[in-house]
Amino acid sequence: MRVAKILFITSLFACVHSIALADSQNSKFFGQAGIGGVYYDFGGENISSAGAYLGGEFGWEFLNRVHTIFGVRLGGGQSKASQVLGVAESAGFVISDQYVKVGVNIAGVNAPLYINLFTEQNNHNSKSGLSRNLGLFGAEIEGALPLGNVAKLEYSAGYAFSTGDSSYSIAEKTSYIEKDFSKSYVLSASVGFVRNLSDSTAFYTKLIGKYQNLNAAYYSDSTQGYPSSSNLVGMLEFGFRGL
Repeated sequence: MRVAKILFITSLFACVHSIALADSQNSKFFGQAGIGGVYYDFGGENISSAGAYLGGEFGWEFLNRVHTIFGVRLGGGQSKASQVLGVAESAGFVISDQYVKVGVNIAGVNAPLYINLFTEQNNHNSKSGLSRNLGLFGAEIEGALPLGNVAKLEYSAGYAFSTGDSSYSIAEKTSYIEKDFSKSYVLSASVGFVRNLSDSTAFYTKLIGKYQNLNAAYYSDSTQGYPSSSNLVGMLEFGFRGL
């Protein structure tokens, strides 16, 4: 599944990149860097995490119609657990998220609406706490609405299913989440505000929310490693964007 996702995204990127080479005057690169806070509520057990991260994106756009975006979040914080076997009551954790999007704008230039396909890897790792690695593949809408001449409102909503390499780890033992597209999925949404500082730079802030409905995870001997769960993730990020 992971190989298929990589080939799919690579093929799409190669197609749109070849178009851009035909007319480089109509393409542009952009990027952003920011900091954020994050909160995880792990359902199924009494576990929660709070921390901070650095986030960055690098992207390319052609004719205001096609874009490709690469993104990463790196950070960490503290987890708390209550009466969970093998999980410390308080433990540090590290987050490492990576994602790739390819999308097409089906609306106008001033108020774009992109239909994106994306693949994402979400990693929450802790030596003495709970570790969870989610592989995701899905689709989203991503748009913007102008607020006068120097600002805009951005929004997104998406759906993704967990892939076969999604897992939990407790006390160095790994269990894998049952793969079921209808029962193991993530719903996400975001809303943000962007204020231009110049023709090529802007300040942004974004609120991100995720609802994760995940199947139970099992060890290789078919015993359950983590129960099915409904989880919430919240992020608040702000930073600067440039062309």
